[in-house]
Amino acid sequence: MMVSPGDDATLDELLAGRYDRLAEIVNEDLLNLRISLYALNQRVEVTGGPLPEEVEIGWSPVLEWARTVGLQKASELLVVGLWSALESFVQDVFALICSRRSYDIEQLPKVNVQLSRFLGLNDEERWGLVWDRATEGLKGSNEYAVDRFDAVLKPLGVGVDVQPDPKLPEAFRLSNETVRRSLRELQAIRNAIVHGQGRADPKVSRLDSSTYPINEPIVLTDEAMVRFGVAVHSYAATLANAASDNLNLE
Repeated sequence: MMVSPGDDATLDELLAGRYDRLAEIVNEDLLNLRISLYALNQRVEVTGGPLPEEVEIGWSPVLEWARTVGLQKASELLVVGLWSALESFVQDVFALICSRRSYDIEQLPKVNVQLSRFLGLNDEERWGLVWDRATEGLKGSNEYAVDRFDAVLKPLGVGVDVQPDPKLPEAFRLSNETVRRSLRELQAIRNAIVHGQGRADPKVSRLDSSTYPINEPIVLTDEAMVRFGVAVHSYAATLANAASDNLNLE
């Protein structure tokens, strides 16, 4: 079985488009939501409480919610959005390179799909389905998704090895090990938020029991949010470069 390259836009252009979409979702929407709540809370603190006109129109309960709950809720939305954006991006990269390059069957994941469903999909959708089945089948041997990504991508010649950029501020220079550890943490917290009411389950607590005591509410600090955001962007940018450079897809 061989997969033929496509003839439309270059892969670099398509990868850039996917990365821009990830950045737009994370930076402009979710991150700005959190920052705006933080700024609002800072303003209320400076003024010593709601302004008279805010009290008059009944905004006091809303501002109290923003102070006590809102920033945490915005952080939870950002965690969920960060992880969803990264998962979609990695799948998109897999589908793009498989639909535009030629691979031997030994390099491709072996999955079972229903033929009628497979034939009813376009090329990119077919590879998306293959990705879903391949990563799902690896859950038994790889608990965390970032490790499953490696298992599928490396046979295609795509390895993700994040190198800290010395030109960036120290807080944004994450090593490959730190990026991967942060992505495992991000995934576990995302699952706890979605499925466990935001409390640390054994998978979260096992990663850092002092920060996330078991069954206690997960507190998302500014440091953690910055680290998660940098980890997602660092991994995505490195993957995009690896898909282009390592496979000579200029």
